Amino acid sequence: ERASGGFGEDRAKQSKTTDSRSELCGRRMTTSSKREKGNISGSTSLLAGSTSAIAVSVVTQPFDVARTMMQRDPRLHSESRSMTMLSSWKEIARKDGWIGLWRGHIPTAFRVGLGAGMYFAVLNKLTVFISPSSQGSVIDSGLSPTTNFCLGFAARSLVSGLLLPLTVVKTRLEAGHFTSGPRSGVVSAVQTIFRMEGWTAFFRGALPTVLRDAPFSGIYLALYSCFRAALC
Repeated sequence: ERASGGFGEDRAKQSKTTDSRSELCGRRMTTSSKREKGNISGSTSLLAGSTSAIAVSVVTQPFDVARTMMQRDPRLHSESRSMTMLSSWKEIARKDGWIGLWRGHIPTAFRVGLGAGMYFAVLNKLTVFISPSSQGSVIDSGLSPTTNFCLGFAARSLVSGLLLPLTVVKTRLEAGHFTSGPRSGVVSAVQTIFRMEGWTAFFRGALPTVLRDAPFSGIYLALYSCFRAALC
């Protein structure tokens, strides 16, 4: 009976040991799976950022067009003095039809889509370079707010400078400079600007653009990481 009892205890111990090993193995597999899922590639960041930004730009383009109309120089456009958002929409619809509310949407989609995609892709690469253990996720990188500010500032500076020509074309189209006649459309706008003003016109306003966008992105990323860490 004692031998039988001892044998039973040994089997119980072995069973517990096996269960513990299985549980430990399961935890390791779960952790490994989470790490694999959390490994964000640059191409994934580019695709996700571009797709979401393009969708938002299409929806909000009429508001961007109205803003541009309302901010025109009143000395050249006297109607801008008393123009509201609704009156600007009515004016655009009267001249170009309701489709005119989306004028400039092609360069806007390219600028915003490429801008967001490139920003997240560059941010991903910079984060991996500074913190390889982060696996490309700046949110879970554990970097300091100062480092996150620098990452956001650097990524946005590069992207804003590269995409400035699209910003110039977008602004000209939204202002109604190339919306009618034989010289309408994105291609004609690019050709006209290049022929009459030279290639430097596509980078006009580069410094204020970078000084506006880069600090915003840096501060936004730094504050977001701080608040997220505090709340989680």
